[in-house]
Amino acid sequence: MGCKVEDVDKEFVLGILLQNSDINTEAKARVKLRGKRFLEDMVGRQE
Repeated sequence: MGCKVEDVDKEFVLGILLQNSDINTEAKARVKLRGKRFLEDMVGRQE
């Protein structure tokens, strides 16, 4: 995606988390994998 941490819509992300707090284990694993990939692609990410 190539965006900076500052460009992430934090309010949107938190809203999604609150909306989907009761998802099943399989869906949670898919979401975590997508999040991990996003973080790996993020510009300025430091370990």
